[in-house]
Amino acid sequence: MRYVGKLLKNRSKGLLSLALFVFSLFGCATASVKETATAKVWNGGKVIFVSPKGSDRNSGLSAEEPLRTINLALEKAYPGDTVVLMPGKYYQNITTVRSGTKDRPITIVGMPGAVIYGYKRRGGRIIQIRHSYITLMHLTVDGHFRNCENIECYHDKLLYVKGSPDELLKGIRVLASRFENAWGECLRFKFVEDGEIAWNQVSHCGLRDFVFGRGKQNGEGIYIGTAPEQMPKGKLDRTNNLLVHHNSIATYGSECIDVKEGSQSLKIFDNICSMNQAYHVGGISVRANNNLIEGNVVFKNKGSGIRLGGDTEEFGIYNEVVSNYLDANTFSALKVMRTPQKKICGNKATPTNPRKFYPKKSKYAKEAFRPCTNR
Repeated sequence: MRYVGKLLKNRSKGLLSLALFVFSLFGCATASVKETATAKVWNGGKVIFVSPKGSDRNSGLSAEEPLRTINLALEKAYPGDTVVLMPGKYYQNITTVRSGTKDRPITIVGMPGAVIYGYKRRGGRIIQIRHSYITLMHLTVDGHFRNCENIECYHDKLLYVKGSPDELLKGIRVLASRFENAWGECLRFKFVEDGEIAWNQVSHCGLRDFVFGRGKQNGEGIYIGTAPEQMPKGKLDRTNNLLVHHNSIATYGSECIDVKEGSQSLKIFDNICSMNQAYHVGGISVRANNNLIEGNVVFKNKGSGIRLGGDTEEFGIYNEVVSNYLDANTFSALKVMRTPQKKICGNKATPTNPRKFYPKKSKYAKEAFRPCTNR
């Protein structure tokens, strides 16, 4: 069984086609959402070329003289510069070197046929972003780096973005990329603000637990924030103001999108989410406050379609859940564990959800599926 094979490609194409169809139906659903900024491939600086067939003795300043190592290209890249990955297989891990600026980010863009597999040893994080104003665009990242079918053949995380409690990373944009095959989370964002995660395909996360049988439930598609038990006592990860939209996610693991306590002001819209295998969570799970979840299509998850709240009363509240399409989610369409919420309305739950709303006696149970007013 190879998770990157023909079956995966066909499934991903099918999910993406369905997403585009449903996005057209819900096109007006996100009219209230702030428009996103245009992403430029080139911001006026150098263009540095990299190829697996290149040489680190080259200048990298022409496609005729590409570098071989992505990290060397990042050492040479300054605000406004672009690193272009030419076609080929990259058995390299990547770590950023310096920040771009708001107007001149550092951009890494992949060509068709460029696949980043990471180092040829298990575990680890293929791409690590430790600096602000970095844009990833058109990348393909595959954690299945060796042609075998056990846990030794996979990486842990495909993308790991981490600032610090004292200095949140700003302006991280992950756009139009493909991420697949991680034994843990596919994408992880900690201590980040004012960023964007959009137009990506994410699949086959959590292989360690959901395929190789460790027995836990780690394996989110996009994990945002930090669970309180992973933070020093009394501290929270204040990740905020992220736009998460137009992603097509089929984890075959845990949540498609998981937002932890302490995060806030996220706009999660126009995503398609499927194949969560964990019964007690949601395809989209939000344990944070003051977030918008709008116009998403969430179907065939073993838990709930969308879940708000978790273990603590003060988190998972004041959220808006608006105009989402929920189909064939095994536990329920919507699951609201904490109150109060700002607005839950305009959602569509098909009869294939065994429960439309949990708990049934919640004051939001009826209005959740009625047309919204005052929007």
